[in-house]
Amino acid sequence: MGEWLAKDSRSCREESEEEDRRLFAEWKAEWEAQHGKKFRERSEKETRFLFAAWMAEHGKKYKDAGEEMRRYAFFKDTLRRMDQYEAVLGRKSVIFVYNGPFSDLSHQEWGAMACGYTSL
Repeated sequence: MGEWLAKDSRSCREESEEEDRRLFAEWKAEWEAQHGKKFRERSEKETRFLFAAWMAEHGKKYKDAGEEMRRYAFFKDTLRRMDQYEAVLGRKSVIFVYNGPFSDLSHQEWGAMACGYTSL
């Protein structure tokens, strides 16, 4: 069964992710206007360095470069979310998930592992 496509041939997932990015950008701008705090934006170089160090620390090896890039994207997203929480809640309020062994999991994989369910 094929994935639902929007009018412009984008998948439902692509459309949803675009909407998430748009909403986050609006929320971020509103937060910065009200509170004057900016979220930390890490450079690609810093993020790659952290990912390599994290892989070494947790003995992570992937079957190919494509899988490593996919896992890097999940890691980068996790790190970005942790930086956002840190900006809002303060360093002492944040659980530093990106240092744990599960930082390269997707939301669905995390849910399946943590809650015992899988998406259809």
